[in-house]
Amino acid sequence: MKNKVHKGDKVFVNYVGTLDSGDIFDSTEGREPLSFVVGQGVVLKKFEDCVAGMQLNEKKKVSLEANEAYGEKRDELIVEIPKENFPTDLKLEVGIKLQIRQKRSMALTQAEIIRIAQNTVTLDANHPLAGERLHFEIELVGIE
Repeated sequence: MKNKVHKGDKVFVNYVGTLDSGDIFDSTEGREPLSFVVGQGVVLKKFEDCVAGMQLNEKKKVSLEANEAYGEKRDELIVEIPKENFPTDLKLEVGIKLQIRQKRSMALTQAEIIRIAQNTVTLDANHPLAGERLHFEIELVGIE
């Protein structure tokens, strides 16, 4: 059984993620631990770097600035779209998240309705945690 994390190891971590306000944005509490292979880049780099070298059952705290997490909010990802471009059977409400297709790449992106005016709907396609400093309390509970 391994006691220390190395690149290529599959790890299992419990964590609580909070914002500067103290609000929890994500947690493994009541769920299975998060598992990933160290070095594959499937989690935020600084989070992964923090786990690398940890000992089994070790606990650690790490903070990620916005540019180390989901980036800063980008104004160009906030767009106003004519209401007529939406299906008539779609109930438009502030806070609803929609899948939208980007014109150039045809990729799907999630966007949130942030404002509804008489003739337009404003969508924000920034990641919900963009612009936020993220704090994690991490506990390493398994290594394979």
